[in-house]
Amino acid sequence: MAEWTLEAVAARLADASRTARRLPPARVQGYFNVWPAIVRSPWERLSQEEEPLRWGPPSPKDVEQMLEVMRWV
Repeated sequence: MAEWTLEAVAARLADASRTARRLPPARVQGYFNVWPAIVRSPWERLSQEEEPLRWGPPSPKDVEQMLEVMRWV
């Protein structure tokens, strides 16, 4: 990019944020849950927070751009 503008930097930061949200969650391997699944009533489900939408894993190019933006910070 020849010239950096405030809008271009803000767009790159927003893209990096979206890419980070699309990454799979980090989990420690070797541990598992033995608790039974909790069955909630319809009233309890209404007050739950919605799961974030994930549109599939980000491309390697998106991850590289995200890592570049993270190095800025």
